[in-house]
Amino acid sequence: MALTKLSSENGGFRSQVWVWLAGVALLFIVGLILAFVVAGRDRDRAEELLEQEMALTASGRAQAVNGWLNEQRGILDRLAANPAVAIYAMSSQEPAAGQAPAVGQGQAEYLARLLETVAAQTGFAKATPQLRANVEMPPAPGLAVLNRDGRPIASFGGPLPDPRAYLPQATRETVTDYGAKLVDQPALAILSPVPDPQGGAPVAYVYGVRALDDAARVLTTTTERFSSARTGLVLRGNVLVGDADRLPTPAHLAKFAAEPGRLHDYGNALVMLQPVAGTPWHVVRVIDADEGLGPVNTQWRLRLLSLLALAALVTALILLAWRHGASRRAAQSAAIARETAESEARLRAFLSTIADRQPTLIGVVDENGLLRFSNARLRDWVNAGEDVHGVPLARLFGAAEPAIATLLAEAAKGKDVAEALVDLKDASGDDRRHQVEAVSLPDGNTLLVAHDITDLLAERARREENMAALVLALTGLIDARDPGSRHHSEKVSAVAAAVAAELGLEPGEVETLRLAGQLMNLGKIMVSRHILTKEGPLTEEERAIVRASMAQSAGILANVPFDGPVAETVAGVEAPNPSQLSRVLRLSNALVGMVSPRAFRNPLSIEEALVLLRQNAQPEDAQILSAMAHVIDNRGGRDVLGV
Repeated sequence: MALTKLSSENGGFRSQVWVWLAGVALLFIVGLILAFVVAGRDRDRAEELLEQEMALTASGRAQAVNGWLNEQRGILDRLAANPAVAIYAMSSQEPAAGQAPAVGQGQAEYLARLLETVAAQTGFAKATPQLRANVEMPPAPGLAVLNRDGRPIASFGGPLPDPRAYLPQATRETVTDYGAKLVDQPALAILSPVPDPQGGAPVAYVYGVRALDDAARVLTTTTERFSSARTGLVLRGNVLVGDADRLPTPAHLAKFAAEPGRLHDYGNALVMLQPVAGTPWHVVRVIDADEGLGPVNTQWRLRLLSLLALAALVTALILLAWRHGASRRAAQSAAIARETAESEARLRAFLSTIADRQPTLIGVVDENGLLRFSNARLRDWVNAGEDVHGVPLARLFGAAEPAIATLLAEAAKGKDVAEALVDLKDASGDDRRHQVEAVSLPDGNTLLVAHDITDLLAERARREENMAALVLALTGLIDARDPGSRHHSEKVSAVAAAVAAELGLEPGEVETLRLAGQLMNLGKIMVSRHILTKEGPLTEEERAIVRASMAQSAGILANVPFDGPVAETVAGVEAPNPSQLSRVLRLSNALVGMVSPRAFRNPLSIEEALVLLRQNAQPEDAQILSAMAHVIDNRGGRDVLGV
C-alpha cells in the first residue's frame, strides 16, 4: 500500500513537472514572437526616418539646382532686356540691296565688351584662346547676340553649338535645352528673345551655353551627415553632373525616377531621386547601406538578442523559483531595493515640500532621459496627478521632447544654464509658451525649470497693438491738420524702414525708424493751419516755425515709453551731427517731400530728387543714399512713393 501510494505521488509529481515545462515553453515562444515584432517595428521606424531625412536633403539640393538654373536664365533675360542690345540688334538686320550694313564696328565691339563684362561677373564663359586659322575649335561655353536668322552679331567665348534648332521655339519666351552637349560634357543652353519695342516678333536673341559641371557646387552641402554620400544631376537616366561610376546605371536611374522621394535598394547602396521643379532633371542621392542602416541593423540585432536573453532569463527564474523558491540573494536585493526606495521617498518628500509650492514646472531628469522627480505643478500639467517617476520625456512633452532633449545635451556639456523657448501643451491640449532652463547637477542628473510666459507675451502683444493704434490715430491727426501732405508720414515711415533694412540694421532699429517716420510731424499740431495750407512759398519766418515743429515733435514724444530711441531719432533730424538713424529719417523725409506735389510747386521726379540729395549730402550720407537708390529701383520703392 505504501509503495502504491509513493508511486502514485511520484506520478502526480511528474505530471506537474510536465505541466510547468509546457507553460515555460509557451512563455518562451510568446517572448520570442514579441521580440521579433518589437525589434522589427523599431527597424521599420528607423528606415522611415532615414527615408524622410534623405528626401529632405534631396529636396533641398533640387531647390538649390532650380535656383542656380533660374540664375542662369536671369543672366540672359537681363541681357535681352538691355535697350542697347535691342537697338544694336535692330540695326544689324540684313540691309536692302545696294545699302551698307547699319551696324558699325564700334557697335559690335560694344556688344562684345558687354558680353565679356557679363561673363566676367557671372562666370558664364571664358575667353577662347587664339589659335591658327586652320585649327577648328571644339564647341565651348560662351555668350552671343544673334540676329533673327541665328547668325552671331557679337559673341564672347565659344565657339557655341549651332542654335538654329531652338529658333522655331523661341517666339517670345526663353527656350532652355537641359541636355545640350559640349564635345564630351553635358551643358545648359539658353536662348532668350530680345523683344521688339513695338510688340512684334523678337528682333534678336541672346544665346548662352554653360557647362553643367558648374552646377556641382549647389549639389553639395556643408552639413552632410553621411561620409559615403554622393550626389548627381540626372536627365532621363543619364548622369549629367557627378561621378557616373559611383552612381546607379541609367536603366536603374530611369526606373527610380518613376518613384521620386522613395528610398530604393541598389546593391549595397540606398538611392533616392527628387525632381527639379519645371525641368526634366532629377537630383540623385546615394549613400552606402552599411552607413545608412548599419547602426539600425546592429541595434535591431542587439534588441532582438536582448529580448531573447530576457525571455531566457525569465524562463530560468521561473524554473528556479519553482524548484528552489526565493533565494538569499533575492532577499538581499529586495532589502537593498527597499532601503533605496525608502531613501528616495524621503528625499522626494523633502524636495516636494519645497518644489510643490513653486508656480513653475520643476523636474529632475537622469542621463537616460527618464524623469526622477516632479513637483505638483508638473504633475498637474501632464495630467498625471502623481509622481511620474521613471517616465521618458517623450511621454510627458510629446512634440516638444526634441527641444527638451537638446537643452539637456547642452547642460551636460558643462554650460551653466541652457535656456530655450518651448511650446508645451497643458492638460486641455492648448499650447503654452514656456522659458525652459536646464542646469546640470553634480550627481549626473539635470534640473529642468519651465516658466510659463504665455500671459506675459500676450500682454506685450496687447501693448504693441495699443501703441500701433495710438500711432495710427496721431498720424490721422497730422494728416487732418495738413491735408496738402496727406500720407506724407506713412511714406516717410515706409521709406526709412526699407532703407534701414537694406543697410542691415537691427530689427529694433528698423522699428524705431518706422515709428519715428510716422510721428516726426506730430509737432505740426502746434503750427497754424494758415501756414500748413498756404498756397505759395513760405516766408523765412514761416519756414522757421515749420522747422521748429520737429523739435516740438521730439518734445511730445520724449515722455512716451517706446522700446527704441524714437524721440531721440526725431530730435536728431535737425541736429548738426545726427546719428545714423536720424540721417536715414532726414534723407527719407527730404525725398518724400521733393517727389510730393505742393500747392506752390509741382513734384520732382525721383531721379531729380536723388541728384539734389547727393549734391547737398555729407560724406556720412553716401551709404544711406546708395541704399535708398537700391530700394527705389529694386525693392518696390516707387510703389511706396506712389510715382
